[in-house]
Amino acid sequence: MFFPFFFNDRFKEENIHFHCSSFGEVKSIEGLLSSINNDVNITVMTKTGYNQAKKYTDNVRYIPFDIFNIFWLKKQKALFVIDGELWFMLFYIYKLKKTPIYIINARMSKKSLRNKMKLSFLYKNILRNTATIYTQNKKDIKRFKKLGALNVELSGNIKTLCSIKTNEDLIKPKKNIIVAGSTHENEEEIILDKIDYENSSLVIAPRHPERFSKVYSLLSKFAKKRNLTLTSYRNSINLSEDIILIDELGKLNNFYKIANLVILGGSFVQKGGHNPLEPAFFKTKIISGEYIYNQESLFKLVKNIKISNKESLKTDIADFLNNDIYSFIEKNNKLDNLMAKIKYYDSII
Repeated sequence: MFFPFFFNDRFKEENIHFHCSSFGEVKSIEGLLSSINNDVNITVMTKTGYNQAKKYTDNVRYIPFDIFNIFWLKKQKALFVIDGELWFMLFYIYKLKKTPIYIINARMSKKSLRNKMKLSFLYKNILRNTATIYTQNKKDIKRFKKLGALNVELSGNIKTLCSIKTNEDLIKPKKNIIVAGSTHENEEEIILDKIDYENSSLVIAPRHPERFSKVYSLLSKFAKKRNLTLTSYRNSINLSEDIILIDELGKLNNFYKIANLVILGGSFVQKGGHNPLEPAFFKTKIISGEYIYNQESLFKLVKNIKISNKESLKTDIADFLNNDIYSFIEKNNKLDNLMAKIKYYDSII
């Protein structure tokens, strides 16, 4: 894994440079990239991030260890760093080369601020080299300023710009389709007996592929006990069955698109919740459990999510299916300034 950090061609062209740590950060800039006419340069730190970035451009590199950036970096139109990766040499060298630096989708937790304050003299110099820091929420503005940043602006989360894609058109049956997405250990048991199978089919998509066989065994026992029908995606895409297991990666959005209701996993056990933007993109109804501490910023971007728990879930499902309240992603005009900045650098020849 160290090889690409040292034997790594420098960028040949002077483009907009996006630095992303890993897969999630690369995926989050998809909406931004759709508005750019010219090619871009992307640096990453992980193999999964590299593979995702290659879908957008051939100009993808592993960024060297920070100390080696003095030999590696060439002047670019602008640098956009995703989520607040603060590298001293990266920022310092680009400042010397008169490359404008921006931090976008920036965030900083209380714990991160406490840790960085121990080296505040270093981070203050890093942040003073940035033109603007675009944060996800107001709390982040205060934390970056406390660390020494000067130009900080609220823009919201760039993930709201991403379009959610499907790769298959499913035909919706007459019964309601309830999708339990990204479920974790013990969540299937919580959800299974809360469904009215006479009027609804339950689609379950475990978060981790290694659980597919175990979950299928669990569903099989439940279906036999309740005299219900069961299938899995690999065996048959029969949406008229009572219970359907998605045991193949990359198929969940296809089911979100036709769902009457989505139950977000990772939230009825203490896993911190999962991204609500994907089902909300299709304007379906969404129920989540209480444990959403890893996704609070994203939940604030989606309207009409019902927060439930395992005691009230059955009632909440019935009530939500019978009302006309749908979840949707709130339009974010605060991103206009960031988009205008990116389009400006894109126009530079």
